Amino acid sequence: MEFIIEAENLFFDFNNRTIINAGSFKISRAKITAVIGKNGCGKSTLLKLLGKILVPKAGNLYLDNKRLDEYSAFEISAAISYLGQNNKTAFDITVGELIETGACVISKPKDWNLDAYLSRYDLNILKFTKLSGLSGGQRQLAFLALALLKQPRLLLLDEPTNHLDIKNQITLLESLMTLNQSQNMSIVIALHDLNLAIKYSDYVIHIDDNGEFTIGPTNDILTIDNIKAWYGVDVELLTSSDGKVINFPRSSNLMDFPV
Repeated sequence: MEFIIEAENLFFDFNNRTIINAGSFKISRAKITAVIGKNGCGKSTLLKLLGKILVPKAGNLYLDNKRLDEYSAFEISAAISYLGQNNKTAFDITVGELIETGACVISKPKDWNLDAYLSRYDLNILKFTKLSGLSGGQRQLAFLALALLKQPRLLLLDEPTNHLDIKNQITLLESLMTLNQSQNMSIVIALHDLNLAIKYSDYVIHIDDNGEFTIGPTNDILTIDNIKAWYGVDVELLTSSDGKVINFPRSSNLMDFPV
């Protein structure tokens, strides 16, 4: 099957405001798809609809040609992992306890090794650190490691780079590329940084102010004209050693601020 997700006339609103009015669309299997758009455009809502955390007001979603509402909670949990922006647990446990508990829930094999798994994500030095003692970036990495324990078919990530420094942003996204290529994992990731989207995604979904989508290969979607139309800024597309880079020239119409 070429597509992991298919939507028919998808619609979602809240407090009389249309959030998603996407019509019909498809998300490619075994690819990384970036979701972009202005603040509040509906990126988080879309991911929650794809993960069956929210239910559309109209239309249908299909996962592997089966309607999403026909999957049981257990089947959804096995197939999809969702990582939100604010991740919490009921108790203040350590990183090691978080991952060990997750491994028990999904019945990892007896030869599974906690220390080896923590080392894979550079979390071994945080094994005995409580979640309350982590930075925002460390917490995000810990919960990503938890989400990946069950090796889902579809991984949904809501702005996972927000609290990460540049090194950890690159480490995270390179790890996602490795997962995508080695395990054919389908990944949908909400991003604000268009340069991260152009470097690490195969496809892009843009959500506009009316909840409507523009979808296509990254290089076809992230064009000078589209970025100008969507964000109201002038950009240049430069060619780097490994692809395109979006440059934002300094504006000549800067606002005057008192100093």
